[in-house]
Parts: sequence; structure tokens; C-alpha cells
Amino acid sequence: MKLRKSLMVMAGGILLLNALLFGGEKIKVTAAPLSGQAAIGQTIDVPVNVDMSATAEKLGSYTIDVSWDTQALQYLGYSGGAVSGFENPVVNEQNAARGRLRAAHAYPYGAEGVVNVLNLKFQVVGSAGAKSSLNVSFTAMAAARTFTNLLPQVEIAESALEVTSADAPESYGIENFPNPFNPATEIRYQLPKESKVEIVVFNVLGQKVQTLVNGKQAAGRYTIRWEGTDAEGQVVPSGMYFLRMKADQFKAERKLMLLK
Repeated sequence: MKLRKSLMVMAGGILLLNALLFGGEKIKVTAAPLSGQAAIGQTIDVPVNVDMSATAEKLGSYTIDVSWDTQALQYLGYSGGAVSGFENPVVNEQNAARGRLRAAHAYPYGAEGVVNVLNLKFQVVGSAGAKSSLNVSFTAMAAARTFTNLLPQVEIAESALEVTSADAPESYGIENFPNPFNPATEIRYQLPKESKVEIVVFNVLGQKVQTLVNGKQAAGRYTIRWEGTDAEGQVVPSGMYFLRMKADQFKAERKLMLLK
């Protein structure tokens, strides 16, 4: 009986410690396509990001299950996270043809801010007008150094993909809304043909803040978001920024005003 009471007291103390450390703050997870729409035959990228900004801990390890509708998305492969320490996850692709995979990684020094842990690539195979979602769930997540269980703080944002027709736009173009913005702005751009695309945010000194798109993309219309953060996931200060797009011979620049 005394042993049971002692264990109950210890468990209560651990729960209290977690409450003090996290203060009820959530760890927000997103797994959304860079474009909210995709044409049939188009290749899309889906980054999985873990936002640790609201916690006092660093992400140390995770195990994640991902599933998708194979009638809409055909799995092409994956790449590791863009954040140092999370570049080489262990990924089980055995059931990828059935629309499921599992990934895991551990980094003893941890990472803070917005941590990109995994990037998935799909080809759109559904019919126009169809909608599909990518489902993710963490079966394990722990803090670096303290090994605190982070699962109670995880909040996964819903994501959806709308399949559009393969009709390509007639010209290149880029725009964003809102502008000025706080905390994020939606960037829409279009490609009349398959192109090597680079979309980068610069500050007024001409220094690169964050690369939003860098790679070959099929003809179509795309939508991405800039969350007002730099390449390390840190929130940038208020002020004027420049959005530059290059696609083959096409070049365009837009002014962005971040107000807080």
C-alpha cells in the first residue's frame, strides 16, 4: 500500500512538472502540401513541420505515422528534414503502395523553433474536383536532454488538397495577399510550362531571408505561405521585404510589408 501511494505521488509530481514546463502550450504540427491545389499529373511536396516555439523544450525524437488516399496521391519518395540534426530519418516504406509509412528520428542535442522533420513527394493521380487529405499521427515524441513526453502537447493542423484539371495557365505570374500582413501572407504563382522555379524572400539589405521554392515544377497554379520566418524558423522583425521569383527566363519582384 505504501509503495502504491509513493508511486501515485511520483506520478502526480511528474504531471505537475510537465504542466509547469509547458504551461498548457501546444506543439503545432503541419503536414500540408506547398500548394493547396494540384493538377492531375503534377508533382507536389509535403513538408512535415513541428513548431516548438511555444515550449521551453527542444525536439529530441519522434515517431510518426503518415497515411494518404492512393486514389488521389501516388507516393514518389521522401527526403529528411531541413533542420540540422534531423536530416536522416529512419523511414519504413514497406506499405507505401497501400498509402502508409512510418518515420522516426532522434537527435540528442535537439532543435527549437519550427523544425522540419520530414518531406514527402507525391504525384497527383485523382480526378479533377476530388479532394484528399494527408493524415499524420505521432506515436512518440520526446524532448532533448530531459526526455519529457511531448505527446500531450501535440496539436496537428488539418490539411486538404484539391485536385484541379491539367489546363495550364498562359503566362507566368506571382502575387500575394494580404499585403501588408501579419503574421503570414499567401503567395500565388503560375507556370505555363514545366519550369525550374526559385522563390526567395530578401530583406532590404539584399540578404536572403528564406527560400520558399527551389526546384522543377509542372505547369499549373500554386499557392504557398510565408509565415514571416527565416530559414531557421525564427520570426523576423517588422519591415519591408522583397519576394523574388525566377522561372526559366521569367523574373518578378514584389514588395512585402510585415507589420506587427
